[in-house]
Formats: sequence, C-alpha cells, structure tokens
Amino acid sequence: MDLLAYFKRHEEIKYTIFSEIAGFFRIELCVGKSEEYLMDDFNNYYNEIEYYHLADDEFLDEFYKLNQGKIQEFSHNWYDFNQVPEDRKKMTLLDYYMNEMAWSNYNNILQMAKEAV
Repeated sequence: MDLLAYFKRHEEIKYTIFSEIAGFFRIELCVGKSEEYLMDDFNNYYNEIEYYHLADDEFLDEFYKLNQGKIQEFSHNWYDFNQVPEDRKKMTLLDYYMNEMAWSNYNNILQMAKEAV
C-alpha cells in the first residue's frame, strides 16, 4: 500500500471514530447527561463503533509495520501483547492506537458534539 493511500485510510478511520463518538455525545447532551457522565462512558461509546470494515488486510499490514513501537506501550498500558492471538495482533494494535487517539482528543470530540446540539 502506498503511503498516501495508507494515510487517507488512517484519516478515514479516525474521522469515523471521532464523528461516531460526537454523535453519541450529542444525543446524550440533548437528554441532559453531564459531561462527567460522557467521560465515564467514553469507552462504552468507543466500543460500539464499527470501523473494522475500513481496515483491510493491506492497511493492517502497513499499520502494523509502521507502529511496532506501540507494542511496548500496549504491553505497559493494557496487557502483555504476546498474549494476543497471532491472528488478532494487527487489529488489536490498531484498536489500541485508535482508542488512545480518541481519548487524547476527548475535548475536541466533546466540542464537536456541543456545536451540533
């Protein structure tokens, strides 16, 4: 996969995740949920997002190759990466990476939701 196609797909996945979470937040804000409630349920919202269909084998191969440094971070923050079944390693690393990216953009996602209410 050429790098332009890789980064385009990467941005597509990131946009899907951010916009889906903002959509969940917007609905919850409309029914009066607090920002604290949203933060507490952030991973529940994240886990409901279907983005795996965007990560084809070619993208996963490139992602895994480019993000080997995240494996040690994964093992430190979540659990030993060696425990992940071989056939799930690439998708698990992508999920870890995207979850961390979503959390680091929590305030931006919340702002997107507020602007849409």
